[in-house]
Amino acid sequence: MSTILFLLATLHVGASLQQLLDAFVYAPDGVPNYSTTYWLECITIPLVIKNNVYVTLVCSACMLVY
Repeated sequence: MSTILFLLATLHVGASLQQLLDAFVYAPDGVPNYSTTYWLECITIPLVIKNNVYVTLVCSACMLVY
């Protein structure tokens, strides 16, 4: 179980890195304040992955503590 939790935490960190790259490095040139508009979008794929992994991690950790 701890291996699965570690892999999910690593997936969460990877999705966070992808979000940072999308917002700041791979930003289009002609869009002003792109990073601000990127963080306001609620349906990006890394955000959905991070939310689902977070819920899974919290529920699994609570199950282990219980």
